[in-house]
Amino acid sequence: MRKQFRMQLDLFVTARPVDLSDTQRREALTLLQLLLTEAAAKLAGKRFADGGKEAGNE
Repeated sequence: MRKQFRMQLDLFVTARPVDLSDTQRREALTLLQLLLTEAAAKLAGKRFADGGKEAGNE
């Protein structure tokens, strides 16, 4: 009999959930927000330097 569903492993999930304190969770979220903001600023700066053109499938 054929299996109806296949489980796909997620490479970014640890084998055991991590218990974070409220302070650790806030610090992690703040760091993530900072990193995402920096990445967005770099991307926007690169687009501005390239004349606003996006790379695409041309």
